[in-house]
Amino acid sequence: MLCNKDKLADQLIDWHFKIEPSTILVYRIISPDEESPDEPIKLLEVNEDTPETGRVDAFAFGPTAEMPCSTIVAIVSGGEMKDIEAGKIKLPEGWDLPSSRKFARRRRRHARM
Repeated sequence: MLCNKDKLADQLIDWHFKIEPSTILVYRIISPDEESPDEPIKLLEVNEDTPETGRVDAFAFGPTAEMPCSTIVAIVSGGEMKDIEAGKIKLPEGWDLPSSRKFARRRRRHARM
């Protein structure tokens, strides 16, 4: 199966929002060599329930039948995200917020009775 990164990243982001209700934002980090088949999908997730560590730990996952692209995921708290934006906490090497794509959790509408 070919690795259509845009489509697969969108599916992965939607799935992460679905399974983790405390995830409020996801940044898809876009590299200069994003088109390379060896370049993984990289996600920085902001989660309200994540304990603060003062650093960004990224976890790599190899390709699977369901996700034929390699992925790297890092989860930070809201406070850590503010520190990242202020330059107080560094992102992993090669990760750059200005070139990222930001996805916010969609609010669900309450049904009217």
